[in-house]
Amino acid sequence: MDQEDNKRLQALASRLCDGDIDAEQLQELSALLDQDQEAIREYLDFTSVHLHLGHKLGAIQSIESASNELTAGQPEKVGVAQITSNASSNNYISARAVMIITLAASVIVASVFLINRFQSQTTFIARIIQKIDCDWGDQRWGAPQTALLEVGREIKLDRGLMVLEFGNGAEVTLEAPIQFRVLAEDRGNLSFGKLTANVPERGRGFTIHIPSGEVIDLGTSFGLLVDEAGISETHVFQGRVLLRRDAVKQGQSPQEWELTADHAIRIPSATQDVEHLTANRSHFVDYSHFGTSDNAEEKSRLAVPGDADLVLWLDAGRRQQLDSKNGVISWGDICVGRNSSEDNAWQIDEVRRPHWIEDSLAGRPAVRFDGSTHLVTTPFQTGDEVTIICVFKPRSGEQISSLYGKLLTLNASPSLILETTRNNQLASILFLANPSSKKKRTVLLEGPLPDNDLPTVCALVYSHSANRAALYVNGDLVSESHAPSIPNVETTQIIGNSIQGVGGFIGDVGDLLVFNSALPANQATELSNSLMEKYGITASQREPRVLSGLIPEEQ
Repeated sequence: MDQEDNKRLQALASRLCDGDIDAEQLQELSALLDQDQEAIREYLDFTSVHLHLGHKLGAIQSIESASNELTAGQPEKVGVAQITSNASSNNYISARAVMIITLAASVIVASVFLINRFQSQTTFIARIIQKIDCDWGDQRWGAPQTALLEVGREIKLDRGLMVLEFGNGAEVTLEAPIQFRVLAEDRGNLSFGKLTANVPERGRGFTIHIPSGEVIDLGTSFGLLVDEAGISETHVFQGRVLLRRDAVKQGQSPQEWELTADHAIRIPSATQDVEHLTANRSHFVDYSHFGTSDNAEEKSRLAVPGDADLVLWLDAGRRQQLDSKNGVISWGDICVGRNSSEDNAWQIDEVRRPHWIEDSLAGRPAVRFDGSTHLVTTPFQTGDEVTIICVFKPRSGEQISSLYGKLLTLNASPSLILETTRNNQLASILFLANPSSKKKRTVLLEGPLPDNDLPTVCALVYSHSANRAALYVNGDLVSESHAPSIPNVETTQIIGNSIQGVGGFIGDVGDLLVFNSALPANQATELSNSLMEKYGITASQREPRVLSGLIPEEQ
């Protein structure tokens, strides 16, 4: 509701309270209130104030009327006509108060009705709550503006994930390729493809129809797989489901199995016996399946500034979703401080997934990239005030097949890139993805990496407002430069490669933190030191400090 509508609403409400509103104006008032909760609340506030003032005014007028009949201790004779006049005035005031009270009561009843009507219209059959690199509509990531799905809506995906919320609370992750249909607020139909369903207690009874029967939730988390021949598998991860198979022959009764956690059933065809299996979560992609994000203990051990606008924190030791080959399907963001929303990193394409290595960096886990694998985050905003801190180790001798190994690519164009080079250097690059531009790469910062087999902690601090970019290696400043402006853009960020898919990183990554602020030098150094302690890098193992790259080089 804009300012003009608000003024008009108050004017019409005032006329209504004064009893001076006609039918056309009443209809206009109704239209302003219709389906607008802000207008309804404004209306209630205004009429409540009007009622309160009317009540006060009536009381004051009654007192003044009575006091006018008395002098200072000397009563006057009052004529019959005057008494009648005073009585009429008091009756008018009382009638007006009753009218205002009645009006206010009717306003409250009407407003409650309108609010309930508005809320009832917000109920839904199903809606899209997230898309992950999904070929549905123009927007590949996030929730679309038109997210509601009606009964009978068919969803066909060739790429990516789509996450649905049904009206009964069930959350379903659809994994391409898939063909799925919404049937009701508590059921859907899977023709072929894979899905996972997480059903809360209030959604008990949620049902997925499959070619050979139906799967009925009994309070659970489960996965379904149907191939194009109609062969299905039902995997129960938590709780119980009822699997019902349609009658194979006419006159036979349907078959039923109640499956509990860690159990699965495969129905090969209409005439074959079922196969009992062990449930395998790694065969399915589940949008909601991450470990806990409660990392207060880790935060206390790391010097993560609470007011530094942390937007992404990935730790290879937690919140991984892996496939059956230890490929990283998703890497979960750790939400602490101001980082209140999860900007998780994903790889839907199985062949492009990096791998999780349990014991890589000083006995700690890492995500291993091979030059062709990478992860993509859900969209978040970065710009020209940013800090990137990364714990990594290039795989010695393997980067020679490429000049560069991109650890992280931020923004679309120009991109701010943190990369390793073939000659064992660490560099920060501005890359302009413009075919007509002769100067695509600008090397802002460059410094040597330690010549040992230990992990490295690097920090890139970029501040356009201070016109300073700084590169730290194991807590030491190794390079400084100016910092050109980078537009603030909300987009996906790429870990382990570039937007063009050229020059991927070869090596292991343990921790990655991104701040939407330029950390002061003392905070960048303190956080680097705490990560060095975490990964067993001592001060004696640092390389000598070399300050270089004071003037950017354009290539």
